[in-house]
Amino acid sequence: MAGFLDSDGSIYAYKRTDGKRPYYRVFVTVTNSNHDICDWFMARTCMGNVYKSSYGENEKHSQVWRWIVQKGDDTVRLLRMLLPELRVKRNRAEIAINLLELRDCRPSLEVEAKKEYLFTQLKQLSKRGPR
Repeated sequence: MAGFLDSDGSIYAYKRTDGKRPYYRVFVTVTNSNHDICDWFMARTCMGNVYKSSYGENEKHSQVWRWIVQKGDDTVRLLRMLLPELRVKRNRAEIAINLLELRDCRPSLEVEAKKEYLFTQLKQLSKRGPR
């Protein structure tokens, strides 16, 4: 599983601001043209959902499927389970876990600054192209 996440997967965060302070969500995804692989991930972990992706909707690409875990507690459990075996995305997983662990902290300027820092770090690691 960790090998698939390292090669065909993503760990990324999303920030939404609605009112007083930002809200952060972390997503773990695996994308593959084989629907059975994504179904296997969902069945094996009892987490997430499988969606048809719009990425492959032209004649140059095969249809692709995406297994997505976005529920906070599930995301933390999944990343902790895979962390010892992750190689490429290990740093992203550690940052994502740290970000999610701050969800239940009492709001303060320090906590919000740490969340923003971790979000920025994860976003930087997820950038495509040359760095």
